[in-house]
This record gives sequence, C-alpha cells and structure tokens, in this order.
Amino acid sequence: MDDSRKYKFGWELLGDVSVGRPNLGPVVGVDMYRLMQFCFRDVLERRYGTEVADDVFHEAGRLAGAEYT
Repeated sequence: MDDSRKYKFGWELLGDVSVGRPNLGPVVGVDMYRLMQFCFRDVLERRYGTEVADDVFHEAGRLAGAEYT
C-alpha cells in the first residue's frame, strides 16, 4: 500500500472540532452527517456506477468499524 497518500485514515485527521468548525460548534445533528454521506454516495454513483459506490461505502464502513473498536 502507498503510504504517501494524502488522506490515509488516521484519527488525527479529525482534528480539533472547535478549531475546524467554529460556526457549528461541537454538536451537530446526525442529519448533517447523513446529508454529506448521501451526497458523496450520489456523486460516486454518477461518476463510477452503483456497484462501485456501494463497494466504497461498504469498505469505508468496515474501516470505520475496525478503527472504532
């Protein structure tokens, strides 16, 4: 795997929420995150097709689950 990737997951990418989102604060409803998630999914599907979009989201879900535990 290429370790020179810009966005390889690491918890530090989440940054300091109070600095990164000064207008939103530390609490935002889950609907905002779902809005972004489904917009990403829409763009992926339009660019690469439904199968690729589904695969990307399933793989990302597995990574999130592994990182969270």
